Amino acid sequence: MDKEIISDTKEYYAAVDLGTTSIAVTVFVEGGHTDEPTLYREGFLNPQFKFGSDVISRITVSMRDGYLEKMRDTVREAILNSLHNVVSDFSKLRHVIVLGNTCMASLFLGISPESLGVAPFTMPFQKVKRVFLEGVPFYVLPGASAFLGADSVAGAKQLSLSDGEILMDLGTNGEILIRNHGMYFASSAACGPAFENCTRSKGILANKTLEVISYALSKKRIARDGILTSDFIMNGYE
Repeated sequence: MDKEIISDTKEYYAAVDLGTTSIAVTVFVEGGHTDEPTLYREGFLNPQFKFGSDVISRITVSMRDGYLEKMRDTVREAILNSLHNVVSDFSKLRHVIVLGNTCMASLFLGISPESLGVAPFTMPFQKVKRVFLEGVPFYVLPGASAFLGADSVAGAKQLSLSDGEILMDLGTNGEILIRNHGMYFASSAACGPAFENCTRSKGILANKTLEVISYALSKKRIARDGILTSDFIMNGYE
């Protein structure tokens, strides 16, 4: 996309979804048309992949001398480059909100995520942090817990889930939130590359995986606890 020429009468703000595998950057027009508020959206691989493909490996690498700063600078540079693709004059960029899993948010801030790698898995930071990059304030939101990131919590808040509705955030790290009697309950687990479409070369996509699981459940080939039934193990599909 060509670089946007920033108007003197408009201001902009941005949101960054900082994932383990991918990063999504969205720039919005302040006071823009309600039917078209988004100016720019881009997704790209998190360049920290060279330090490890998952949370645990990145925690381990970040503990080496000097690597925490390298990992911080690498991801910050990638996000700034994305913003520069559209915002010619950073003085018109009011602020940027950064959401992500707790480990990635900590690495963006240059805060050691070591506490996430050992029990009792405490959060490296628990309050909103502000850093200035090229004069622009970046607000980094904390997670709700060690493995429940601010991105999932913000999604549940934005969608205003009703009782019984579920939000599934399926990425390298997966989170499930459900609302019941006005309260939110959540769980998280490592989903791996299956839900990031990293197995595309083998013809396995995340949506197809979910379809197969759904079909197997409907045919009672998989029990509700996720265990394959004895009949399926012995006879397979008819």
